[in-house]
Amino acid sequence: ANVTYVVNKTTPVFVDEINDPIVATDVEQGAKLSTSTLSGGQMKNPYTNEIINKAWKWSSSSTIVNSTGEYDVGSSLTYFITSGLIDVNNDSETREEITAWYNAEKQIIAEKETYLDLEIDNLSTELETINTEIQSIQSLIDDAVSSVFDWGSG
Repeated sequence: ANVTYVVNKTTPVFVDEINDPIVATDVEQGAKLSTSTLSGGQMKNPYTNEIINKAWKWSSSSTIVNSTGEYDVGSSLTYFITSGLIDVNNDSETREEITAWYNAEKQIIAEKETYLDLEIDNLSTELETINTEIQSIQSLIDDAVSSVFDWGSG
């Protein structure tokens, strides 16, 4: 039996973008962006609602901050990503998790396929045995009916 998997790319969504936005700690002018820590912004898979426990990171952590300011807490994740300010630190980790999950599921399915193939073989053997017994019984019935009619004609 063949099994086909389709893995669709998905974009995580905020669990609560308003009450749990991505927050950055302050950075002094002249310091690297990496001195600021990103937190909050818990994400989930929009299809399974499974929480994604990954950390945010600056995409250009070596950038030197040459001005200070504020950002609107209500800004969407799209703003930060399209501005090239942040990305999710989960590409290789997520690929590894998905690959491990896929391989584990593939192994489970292979074991089930092997079990089912054995069961089908066993059932086929049983069915052949039953068919042989039915043919044998049918032959006995035919012989019995034939002998009754042959006995009366003699």
